[in-house]
Amino acid sequence: MHKDIKLENVLLDKDFNLKLTDFGLADKVEGSDASGFEKERFDGTFSYMAPEILLGAPFSGQAADLFAFGVILFALYCGHMPFNVASEQDPCYEKICKRNLTEFWDIHCRDKPEGFFSQDFIDLISNLLAFQPYMRLNLAEIVGHPWF
Repeated sequence: MHKDIKLENVLLDKDFNLKLTDFGLADKVEGSDASGFEKERFDGTFSYMAPEILLGAPFSGQAADLFAFGVILFALYCGHMPFNVASEQDPCYEKICKRNLTEFWDIHCRDKPEGFFSQDFIDLISNLLAFQPYMRLNLAEIVGHPWF
């Protein structure tokens, strides 16, 4: 698990192949005690951190990395972040926590032309940024998603 996936750590080579950098926080997928969950809080970038990390709960590094991927994909597509921090105190992320996805997307559609977000994009991002990690898409589901 990378544990600090963010825009600043994503590069493209001369052939536009994606490269991840800065593996300073990376760890084994099994976690520190081979349970599959990391129980120790780590320093990372708040605007990309999954909510379970911010809450100090044991977390799956894979689910947390895919959450960060959702933040990056949203930012690349829209030109701005989906929220400041994945916390119920953040007005935009609070909509995701309470599954008020229509309100979340209404906020982000305000300054966009009609049809800017396809239903497939909305579905993909909504499922990557889900509050509960078990509700997030896994890598196979992302690769097979209609938006891709």
